[in-house]
Amino acid sequence: MATVDFSNKSQRRRHREGFTLLEILVALAVLSLVLLASMKSGALALQNTMGVRDRTLAHWVAMNQKTRLLLNPAWIPLGTSQGTETMARQSWRWRQQVTPTPDPDIRKVTIEVGPAETKNIVESLVVYLGRPNG
Repeated sequence: MATVDFSNKSQRRRHREGFTLLEILVALAVLSLVLLASMKSGALALQNTMGVRDRTLAHWVAMNQKTRLLLNPAWIPLGTSQGTETMARQSWRWRQQVTPTPDPDIRKVTIEVGPAETKNIVESLVVYLGRPNG
């Protein structure tokens, strides 16, 4: 009759039954690093998306102001003017500065736009306007 070594078999069984505490801690540490990296990546992507959205809306506000200038039949006076406009349920502050150019029939208009609640400038648009006919 063959003899069975129970001590060796029980050691193998115990080793196969589960993970050691050290293995679980290492796995949790790796998992936490992966989750932290993915959360940081997601937050950065969200921040970039919000920045692109803000720049797009500010550009549309600047383009609206440019269109108002183009539709105005009067020669635009030199100087600075400012105002606010609502775009996408958000209030935007715009400032336009009209300066002369070497050609007396052309004026340079710089339009700066930013959120109304901050002093930040998100978009800047430069337009050259000619003297209207008539």
